[in-house]
Amino acid sequence: ALVGAYDTIPLHLIAPIEGMLGEQSYGLQEDVLEKLCLSNPKKTAEYLEKTKYEKGNNARNVRIAWLKLAIKNGQKDYEPELIDYSSQSFEFNTRRNTLNALKDLKVINEQVLRNAYDAAKSPNGRLAGGAIGFLNWAVNENPQWKAMFDGLAGAGEKPEWEKVVLEKIGKKK
Repeated sequence: ALVGAYDTIPLHLIAPIEGMLGEQSYGLQEDVLEKLCLSNPKKTAEYLEKTKYEKGNNARNVRIAWLKLAIKNGQKDYEPELIDYSSQSFEFNTRRNTLNALKDLKVINEQVLRNAYDAAKSPNGRLAGGAIGFLNWAVNENPQWKAMFDGLAGAGEKPEWEKVVLEKIGKKK
């Protein structure tokens, strides 16, 4: 409750909250890591080092937050790992959380769009809905990303269900 009460952590509370990086609650670990890095950016590298091997829950929430913070702090070599979490090798919450992180970072390439398009065609409505939202953002955000997506979606005959998915992408909201 204490961590949730603050957007940024007051200086006098940073030391006690740093001890929460090792908490058993993965949701709390994620929240503490993000807020400590925001509140005390000089120690971001230290916080990242302390939580380097944490995965989090089945959605890999702590790892995705960790990767996002590392990439924001110039460690671009972690982008491939984050992108991989958007692939069909992972469960839907991991993929959905990863697409949100990639959007926040504006990390888009052909593989990201391919993974998002694959997710948009999923029968899991929560994954598909998030992926369609991501793709709508991407194609409306940047003409290059739209052209890249249009190339991936390609021309040619598609099954009716896939046409329905494609009709939902590219619509401005």
